Amino acid sequence: MRNLFSNLMVVSILFTPLLNAQERYVDEIFTSVNVETNVVYGANIGIILKLLH
Repeated sequence: MRNLFSNLMVVSILFTPLLNAQERYVDEIFTSVNVETNVVYGANIGIILKLLH
């Protein structure tokens, strides 16, 4: 009986935070958003190509 109670306590402690995570992205934070397309953040080049130029 004690083992069953211990297992139930562990399961309830592990799954309790999951119940509150369901309301994470419900509220709208930003009223307007500016989207920029075709923005280059970086390039995939090798070190050998960089040394040759």
